[in-house]
Formats: sequence, structure tokens, C-alpha cells
Amino acid sequence: MEAKSRQTDIKMTARKLRRVINEVRGKAVTDAQTMLRFMPYFAAKIVAIADTYHALTSDRPYRKGMNIEKAISILEEGAGTQWDADLVRTFVSIAPSLGV
Repeated sequence: MEAKSRQTDIKMTARKLRRVINEVRGKAVTDAQTMLRFMPYFAAKIVAIADTYHALTSDRPYRKGMNIEKAISILEEGAGTQWDADLVRTFVSIAPSLGV
């Protein structure tokens, strides 16, 4: 069941990448070359979520790291405004397995 869920997440991510590229270009993406050209833009969205999660859950000199539940709550609050909602949803589904 988990493998099927991961396949669904991967397919959703590929559709999301295609949609993001379409928004940026204003026309449909039909070739892999175009998708590869826009991959850094898409990757930056993923890194923004992962970096925030790491910053929230890591100990800092001025505070202890948050627990996973609190970090996920903050990501979910910002989904659709600060971060891409679909990518946050996918990240949240795997966050517990990342550990801290």
C-alpha cells in the first residue's frame, strides 16, 4: 500500500511540475527538454520547504528545535501562501519518516 501511495505522490509531483512550467511559460509543455530547463525553479520550491522544516526542527543557540508535529503545523499553515500547497502536502506525508 505504501509503494502505491509513493507512486501516486510521484505522479502528482510530475503533474505539478508540468503545471508550474505551463504557468511560467503560458503554454503547454510537450517536451522533456523544456521540463529539464524549468527543473531548478521547481527544485527551489522543494528546497524552501525542506529548509524551513530543518530550521524549525533543529536546535539553535537561542532555542531548542521544535517537535515534528509543531513544524508540520507551521508548514500546513503556510501551504498555499508561503509554500506550494501540493508540495507541502507531499512533504508532510513523508516528514515523520525523516526523524529529527
